[in-house]
Amino acid sequence: MGSHGRRRDIPVYVSGNVGQVHRDAVLLAVRIWIAAQDWFSEIYMSGEGYPFFLYLSNKRVESAITVSFVAKHLFNGLFFNGIGKTPKE
Repeated sequence: MGSHGRRRDIPVYVSGNVGQVHRDAVLLAVRIWIAAQDWFSEIYMSGEGYPFFLYLSNKRVESAITVSFVAKHLFNGLFFNGIGKTPKE
């Protein structure tokens, strides 16, 4: 991206004791965000956009985006403890 060093780094912190499946989902979302910004910058701003670069952080800091997984039961018996898995009750 032709941002000439003007990007803003923003940490993304995954709170709580979550499994790798959830962390991977957040990482995928971060990658999609970055790709979408690259696309938007190239198409609409001639590559001169001011990107917000998201990255995973192991520490909670004041400026971080915090992602939390708090729901155990979503709806109609579908559980959120893992993708394609039911929890051990």
